[in-house]
Formats: sequence, C-alpha cells, structure tokens
Amino acid sequence: MLPNRRCVIVEFLLERSSRHHIYEAVLQAISAGHTQIADTILKHKRYLEMWKEKRKLGATDDFYKTAYPDSQFSPDLTPLILASQKNQYEIVQLLLLRGETIIKPHKFSCDCQECQNKIKFDQLRLAKYRLNAYKGLASEAYISLSSKDPILTAFELAAELRRLSSVEKHFKREYRDLADQLSDYVVKLLDRIRSQKELELVLNKTGKPLQEKFDSLARFKLALKYKEKKFIAHPSCQQRLIRSWYHGVGKLERASWPVRLLLLLLFVMTYPVLVLLHVLFPNSKAAKILQFPFVKFTCHAVSFTLFLALIIVSTWESSQSVSKYITFRSTYNRTYIARYSNLIQQCDDSLYGEDFPLRPSLPSVTDILLTLWIIGMVCQECHQLYQSGLREHISLYNLMDFMLLCAYIATLSLRYWTMYKKIIQKELQTMSPTLDEGTDLPVSYEPSPNIARRLQLVNMLEESEKLTYQDATVVPVKCVLPVGAEVSTVVSDVVSNVVSNAVSTMESDVVSNVVGEDQILSTEDATVLKSEAPVIEQEESSVLSIFPTFRHDVKEKTLGVYCHYAKCTASGCHYARCTATMLDRIRWLPTDPINVSESLFALANIMSFFRISYLLPANGILGPLQISLGRMLKDIAKFGVLFVLVIFAFMLGLHNLYWYYSDRKDIELNKTWHPAEVKAEKHFGDVLATFRTVFWAMFGRGERTVVELGEYNALTEDIGYFIYGAYNVAMVTVLLNMLIAMMTRSFTRIAEDSDREWKFARSTLYMDYIGHGSTLPPPLNLLTVPKAIVKIITDTCENEQHTVPS
Repeated sequence: MLPNRRCVIVEFLLERSSRHHIYEAVLQAISAGHTQIADTILKHKRYLEMWKEKRKLGATDDFYKTAYPDSQFSPDLTPLILASQKNQYEIVQLLLLRGETIIKPHKFSCDCQECQNKIKFDQLRLAKYRLNAYKGLASEAYISLSSKDPILTAFELAAELRRLSSVEKHFKREYRDLADQLSDYVVKLLDRIRSQKELELVLNKTGKPLQEKFDSLARFKLALKYKEKKFIAHPSCQQRLIRSWYHGVGKLERASWPVRLLLLLLFVMTYPVLVLLHVLFPNSKAAKILQFPFVKFTCHAVSFTLFLALIIVSTWESSQSVSKYITFRSTYNRTYIARYSNLIQQCDDSLYGEDFPLRPSLPSVTDILLTLWIIGMVCQECHQLYQSGLREHISLYNLMDFMLLCAYIATLSLRYWTMYKKIIQKELQTMSPTLDEGTDLPVSYEPSPNIARRLQLVNMLEESEKLTYQDATVVPVKCVLPVGAEVSTVVSDVVSNVVSNAVSTMESDVVSNVVGEDQILSTEDATVLKSEAPVIEQEESSVLSIFPTFRHDVKEKTLGVYCHYAKCTASGCHYARCTATMLDRIRWLPTDPINVSESLFALANIMSFFRISYLLPANGILGPLQISLGRMLKDIAKFGVLFVLVIFAFMLGLHNLYWYYSDRKDIELNKTWHPAEVKAEKHFGDVLATFRTVFWAMFGRGERTVVELGEYNALTEDIGYFIYGAYNVAMVTVLLNMLIAMMTRSFTRIAEDSDREWKFARSTLYMDYIGHGSTLPPPLNLLTVPKAIVKIITDTCENEQHTVPS
C-alpha cells in the first residue's frame, strides 16, 4: 500500500509543478533508484505533453539547454542517459519504446560547424556532454535493449573509448573504465552460454547485425583485433580454440609422449610424399594433412629451427673459407709465384707480403641453402601481406621480420656481388700470353686481378726498353733545361704513356670493372712522381741527351707509381677496386663488402634468435616469462628517453670543460713544460670518448680519477669532479633504481594477470595457423610460388572483366 500511496502523492504534486520541477523530479527518481516513481512521472500526462512539444520542435540535443541554479544535474543529462548509467532496465526499455535514443557524439577531432559552435559556447560542457553520452552508450542496459548484436557493439564501442582515452587526456581514466566495463559485459554474456551450439553461433557470427552470416571463429578474430583479452581468455573461447587447433589430429591432445614421438617419426618419413601430393593434388585427402593447424605449426617450427642451424653452420664456415691454408702460394703454380716475387723485388713493395689468403669465388652449400630459405621467407611475407592487407599485417613481429629479411638480403647480395666481381675478372690467362703456359687455374679460388695487372705491367715495361724518342711524342723535340730544373713533367708524361700502353692491351671489360672512369695516373700519383723526380745537374739542349739517362728511372718510377696505385686500391679509393683486393683483413677497407655483409649478418642473426620468442607462447611455462620480459622491455624503452636526456646533458658539459686538452698539441707553441698526456684528455678529449666514459659509468665501470688534469688548472679539475659526481648520483643512484622499481612493478602486475596475458598471446599464435594459407614452410613454399602467381594474375583479370561495363 505504501508504494501506491507514494505514487498518488507524486501524481498530485505533478499537477501543481512547473515543467522544470517535473523534469528535475524524474531525474531525482532515476538517480535514487525509485523505479516505480520514475515510471509514474514518465507516464504522467504533464510529462507526456512536455515530451511531445519537445519532439514537435525537433529539439534532440540538450547541449544548449539553460542550467538552473537549484538543479543537481547537468543540463544535457536526459532521463534515458541517466537510466542507462544506472542500468535501470525498465526505464530504459520504456524510453526506447517511445523512440528516444542516445545521440552518439561526434569524433574528438571533428571539425564540423556544429562542433566548432559547441567549443566556442563552452568547452568544458562539451567534454562532460561527451562523457555523459558515452556513459549511457556503454551501459549494459542500453546495449542489451537497443543492439541487435551486443557483442559486436561492445567490441566497437570499447575500441572507440580506448582511442578516445589517448586523446581526451583530462578524462582518460573515465574512458578506460568504460572500456573495461564493456569487456566485463561481454564476459557476462559468455557466461550465459550453455551448449556447444550456442558457442558456435556466438564465435562464428560475422557481417552486419541483421545478417545471418557465419564464418569459423570470425568473432574470435575480431576480439583479437580489438585486443579483448578477457573475452579471449574465457574458458569457453579457449575450449573452442583448442578444438580448432587440434583439428584432424584430435587424438594427439590426449595421447602420451611415446605415442606422440612415434607419430612424429612416421610423419617425418612420409613428409616428402605429402609435400609432393600437396603441390600436384592439393585437394586430395592425404595432402590436406599438411593443412591441419597443428601440423602447419610443427612444420614451420622445424623449418625455423633448421634455419637457425644453418646460421650456426654458416658462422662456423666463415672462419674456414679464408684461412692460412688457402693462399696464393699454396694454390698457384711456380710461374705465378716467380713472377710475383720478381714484382715485389722490382717494386720494393711489401703491400701483399710474401703470401696472402684468397677469398672464395663460389658460394658454399650453406650459402645456397640460406639463400633458398631467405627467398622462401620473403615469399611467405609477401603472401601474408597480400592476404591480410598492409594495415592488418603491421605488427611488432612482422616489423622485426621485415628488418631481419632486409639485413639477410643485403648480406647475401654483398657476398654474391663480391663473388660476381671475381668471376667477371677471370681473365688472367688472356691478359698475357706468357702466363698461359702450364696454367692450371683452380675452380673455387682465383688470384687478385691487381696481381695480374702488376705482372702484366712488368711484362710491358720489358717491352718499354725499346722506347725511343719518337715513341715519346709528348716530349718536345727541343727542350733546353736550365741547371736545377725538375724533370717531373717529363717523367710524368713518359710514365703516363708507358702505363697507358700497358693497360691498353688488357681486356676492356676488365679495365672498366676495375678502374672505371678514373685514370691510371691520378693527381696523387703525379705528386709522388714530382717529389721523387730527378734534378738536372747540367744544362742540356735536348731531351734526347737526357732521356737515356732516366729511361731506367722511368721504369722504376712507373713501377713505383703502379705500386702506389695498388696501395690506393687496397686503401679503398674505389669500391670496385676494393672488391677484388686479396689482402689480409687488417689491410681491408672498413667498408669492404665482406665487412659490411658480416656486420649485417651478425645483426640479422641476433634478430633471428630473438624471433624464437614468437613461438614461446605455445609453451605454458616459457610463454608467461616471455610476456613478462616483453613488458619490461617496454619500460626500458620509455625510460630510455629520460636516460638519453641526462646522458646528453652531462656529456655536453664535460666535453665543453675538457675539449682544450685534446687539441692543445695543435694550439700551444711551447710544449716543453706540459705533460705528455692527462687522464681527462683520454676520457673527455672528443665527443666519442666522452660518450664512452659517461655510458660505461652508468653501469659502474667508470673511475673516479678520469677528470684529473695533472699538475695544472686545479679549478677545471674541481669543476669536473663536481659534474662527474652529480652525473653518477643522478644516473646511477636515482634513475637506475627508479627503472628497477618500475620493472618490478610491471612484473608484479603481469604476474597477477599472467594466465590471461599468456592465453591471449597463445591465441594470437594459434590463429596465424588456423585457416587457409602458409601450408608449406620455407623454403618448400617456393614450390607453390608459380601456381600462386598464376592464380593472382587470373583473379586480377577476372576482376577487371567484371568491372568493365557490358
């Protein structure tokens, strides 16, 4: 009787209340949870008249509504929004049946005229208006009663709220709480599923809400896309996922380990036959065994393990391919060795030494296998990109794969380029007839083309003994030289002529590959000649009279110039010259292709072994540890910005304090009374040394005395002590300990949700193998590449035919 009496009193008061008080009363009733009173007010004729009048005027947005001083609610708050926030199903249903809805706010970045007007009117009211609207939209009552597909609505709205929390900084926590509220709501819906059939309908639903369209695990894939971890980790979803994972091999899930090993051995023995059947008859029953998710995962894991094994073998082989046992003297016959010894004596040049190792000119079996694996991995990445699209394909592991493949492609390209340069320069036998006799060239190793050219030059210089005055057309007929004149110009011209004659007999392609567009006699070579040119001791009236006297010098100078040219070649003046040089590694150019390829190979190998972390979530023990490690690495990356700022500040200050002591040898005139070297000069003399000092000091590898200056400038040394001490306090004592505390907190937080995080990571891994595609692992997937290319071309042509109007 008491509720009925209250309703009678409410009706009596409504007849004598103003419109503002009636509106305020219904909000008070909804807020207090008096559903019956709120229902009475909403059905009263006075309220209905107000509602009809508002609808007639077309007012659907209460943003500009005047706020009353005595009101407890925001002027834009409607009964539907408030009832939705309170999850009062009866009131929400009543208002929805009347045709009321919650208007979804525009995007935060919307630049329409309506949004601009609202921002100018009241920016804070707009922010609260948006928040109140999303609170109503995210309520369980509103989604359950208004949406045809509650799970899809919850997923999309939660993703939108998470994006909004990253831009609406002032209400970040509120929006995140709303997103988490939606995730909990979806889990509640899963808890109400009672049979496998209902679960299939929920997880396979796809398309628009009103469409009866289903696809295997479509809703599960959508949850992965939106990172709904609570939905993914739900036991019902995990049960369905494991069922798909062991599709076709369900007995393995319950089989013992001996049975699993026996079946694995049987599978390995029949795998080549299955691959052949898959390529020739992909729709056959036996070939479909390779399309089972668990089988695909196993094959890809074994393939990647073999790839890592090849990396280890290649690393071991790299130290065997060039060794002291494969050298010039151990590979070539006596003719080459004798001419090479003669060349060293005439040049007086020990650039190569008495013997030197040779580079391989053909790839090894391991290099070929690695190449096939890399090509297969590239094809696999292209296939995944074609199937999923660029936006869906971009992820942390896929970016790592991209960098890894780029590094391997660059490594192999540089290796093969070096070998290619050696192959196209295998013209040693044709460069001089005298070298053809008894020559037995090895297959895998060739000498440096520089040696061949130098031996060729010696041979040509023997012919230059017949050089006459008429041959040296560049020398004037009459040339009176005063006493003391240098003949560097004459020597330079004659040497150019001799060298040009020597080179002209070589094969043009060899010259172009090795020398390119550069001249044999460079400016630097001419400078050497000028510095070593003889001086005329008596006046001569003709070049003829002096030419015989320095003809021997011409030969010596020519050999000297060419030896100097070879040294320039070895020091890396030109890329093409460097690729063909066969020196000890200590004489190689730092940017030698082999050096660059080995550096890239080292980085790629590190990334390859880190790539194993993608497979670790399949294991229940290692998976959670890998997730914890990943979270802590994120903390380190965030803290890295602050570390860089502090390191740069102190590095700049210390370098400004000690820069003089690195350059003082070039500045000071009187150097007799200064010490030879001080510690601060060694540790802070240049920018790189300063960085090394402060970087290793961060890990406790620094010394207290690195700022000392010796016997002078005590003030600078004291300031250095203060700055270096402040750096150690700020970096080591404060920042490093803060980072350790932050990582500890992250590990504790992940440990609390370790099961959920691991199940989400495992589900992401499993879904990569559930479905079509990626049946054969690298490099076996190369067998299906021609068929895939033909299919793509066919599909493209068919699409073009459909788009052409008839």
